[in-house]
Amino acid sequence: VFGTITPHHLHVTSTDLLGNGLRPEYYCMPVVQSNKDRAALIQAAVSNNPKFFAGTDSAPHLNGAKYASIGCAGCFTGLHAMELYAEIFEKYGGKDWERRLENFTSHYGAECYDLPLNRGRLTLRRQEWEIPHAIRSSAPNRTHSKYAIRPFRAGQKLRFKVC
Repeated sequence: VFGTITPHHLHVTSTDLLGNGLRPEYYCMPVVQSNKDRAALIQAAVSNNPKFFAGTDSAPHLNGAKYASIGCAGCFTGLHAMELYAEIFEKYGGKDWERRLENFTSHYGAECYDLPLNRGRLTLRRQEWEIPHAIRSSAPNRTHSKYAIRPFRAGQKLRFKVC
């Protein structure tokens, strides 16, 4: 048995989703759970156990669908998934967190599915940056905010940047 772990499930809980009013940008399936459940997911992610690996499940729903009376489930993390994972691994992964992060994001999933490892590389730099409040659609005549996408943790700062 293998399992993917999304970056958003490592960062938020049901209190973040529902605590001071509904935050649709944190609504996903399965729904985020308690601090205890989040801690168990973090422990599994940083454990260096090859049965757990990254799966972003990124869902770039347009605001018009996400913030509707029956909103779409899913968090848009594709813009900054590596940075989100890096923050968790740095905080909870111990002295060899970088190796654990690489295994979790680059090796274990490929090995599970018997796929070749990616030959490309990326670099994470310690660089604070703010997640944009919205990604605007490039489609013509789609300037209204309902055609934008709100990234997970929009407006918040991250400590790492992929370069």
